Amino acid sequence: MPGDRLIFSTAYHNTGAMVVKNFVVTNPIPQGVTLASDAKGTLEVSVDDGKNWGRLTMLTVPDGQGGRRPAQASDATHVRWTLATLAAGASGVLTYNAIVR
Repeated sequence: MPGDRLIFSTAYHNTGAMVVKNFVVTNPIPQGVTLASDAKGTLEVSVDDGKNWGRLTMLTVPDGQGGRRPAQASDATHVRWTLATLAAGASGVLTYNAIVR
């Protein structure tokens, strides 16, 4: 139902024998949901389908009048995490909160 809160999660596991450096996980945000506003300061997001990345508070989007406005949680199209190192055998879960539109 519109307004319902969701938690999206992605599990990862390094099954290799070597350390992985700069492991990047990118998830598109489904069209039927919007990023929850309480996550906006902690996630790296894109508001242009993955072309540019940053904290939501640092991004802008076209305002429809030839200018730009600050991006809002509903403008986010993707979330991304970069893990500096992922040890052999390491695993975990990455999550973000969303709200049904």
